[in-house]
Amino acid sequence: MVSIPRLVTGQLLMLGDNTTNFEVQKITEISFRSDWWEHNPGTGANLVWMLQIELYRSLATNNRTGIEQGFTRMWQDIVVSPLGGQGIQNDWSYHFQRTQLLSEFVGGVSDSSYGLAMMDTATHNLTVKRSWHFYDDAVMALASNLTVSTQNKAWTPLASRLLTTALGVEISTKTASYNTIGPYNDKLTSRTVAIWLDHGLGPYTRNYSYIILSNVKVQSMPELIKRYNDDEIFSCISNQDLFHAMAWLTLRRVSFVLRNNTTTMFSSQNSFFKINTRLNDAGAYLFNEATNDLSATLSHPTRINRIVTINIDRIGYGQGCIVLSDLATNVMIALPSSDPLLGASVTVTCKKNN
Repeated sequence: MVSIPRLVTGQLLMLGDNTTNFEVQKITEISFRSDWWEHNPGTGANLVWMLQIELYRSLATNNRTGIEQGFTRMWQDIVVSPLGGQGIQNDWSYHFQRTQLLSEFVGGVSDSSYGLAMMDTATHNLTVKRSWHFYDDAVMALASNLTVSTQNKAWTPLASRLLTTALGVEISTKTASYNTIGPYNDKLTSRTVAIWLDHGLGPYTRNYSYIILSNVKVQSMPELIKRYNDDEIFSCISNQDLFHAMAWLTLRRVSFVLRNNTTTMFSSQNSFFKINTRLNDAGAYLFNEATNDLSATLSHPTRINRIVTINIDRIGYGQGCIVLSDLATNVMIALPSSDPLLGASVTVTCKKNN
């Protein structure tokens, strides 16, 4: 219904004036086998192909009405669909032909110095909520509700790459073909190194956390382990189902991911830093305290045009900073108001002295 009309209308457009009236008439008749207003293809590629046929035919026959109609109908699909519907979803994926799992929380937040990324993975056999908290020389990876619903193994790859230098471990030689990921059947054999976390045979539901260090020599590991233990970074971590948080107390920084709109408290302290916060809205958050000010940064992957409040046990003054009677401050952050800025990070800074 689509292939032949698309082929012949493309040829009609290419040939231009080098066609007879009879050929134009017959190709036009063939093209109407794919009129989208009669066959109702819904959305997706079938609709695009039918519109392509209409545009080819209209351009070849100088039919301005058909051109306007085709482009108008095509642009009607460039909207975010209701949850569960076909078309563009609020995470910018495209769902077609059947209901698919939707990962709503994919994105990140940054204050230009530090950052956080999050991703909710959803397949039909595995779901997991993950976040990565980026600091000076380390990345803390957190995961919650890692659920495998079938009797299969799940892995978290930490490294999988071609090996160009020798290591004091067993190295394997692998052969693979590009035809598993593309159109070419070229084979490659090379030495590789692979490192992963084996979560075991499902079904199960688990959490995990680990730290990633880059450009670190083996000889420096004892010193780093001692420093991180002294900084108590492993004692201020939360990887609950809907809430991930990490506080690096010596840096006076905290990063959060809250995945639903529910009141959530996070507290952490040691001998040199203490922080208590209350969140009410979903989003990705960063908190930073300096000598003269404190700041909160927020982003949300699917929401715009909303005021979000963060309650912090500090006193801070300035635009968006409301001091409360209990020696705390509500930091009011306005999410972007337009779709092109969806997911952008917004920072509010409060001065410690009025």
